Amino acid sequence: MDEKSIFIRLLKFWASKGIEGFSYPEFKEWAGSQPDLQTQEARQRARRLIEECCECVERGSNREHFILKSEYYFRLVEFQELAESRLASKSANRNAIGAMVISVLAIAISIFASYKQLTTEVTINPDQVAQIVKAVRQLPAAPSTSDTNQPPSP
Repeated sequence: MDEKSIFIRLLKFWASKGIEGFSYPEFKEWAGSQPDLQTQEARQRARRLIEECCECVERGSNREHFILKSEYYFRLVEFQELAESRLASKSANRNAIGAMVISVLAIAISIFASYKQLTTEVTINPDQVAQIVKAVRQLPAAPSTSDTNQPPSP
């Protein structure tokens, strides 16, 4: 069942009238604007639905006034919540697919970058080698292994 279903549209019309309800002439006026309620047979089915889904709160002098039964109001609310949940679910699925695509792209880029680093020839400039040698010579001398067994001097 979807939003365009005549049953859902009937429930929405009836629910929109709230606790004030609606009269049958009001309903006939609304039904006149609904393409699938133009035939006499369709209007008779709608009249039977009114009797099923609505309570008659006023009778007399050919005036009937109806309000939607709470059971059907809650069915409409549940339908609307279900429709909203479906929309949220579709949105969440699209977001999840987008996140997976981004993750796969990131992995592919990482693999490509790693491969390029491994296959690129490394060249060291002689100036860089001279700087490294100079830095190593400036380091303090490391203690010999025989000195490490003696306690530190005070």
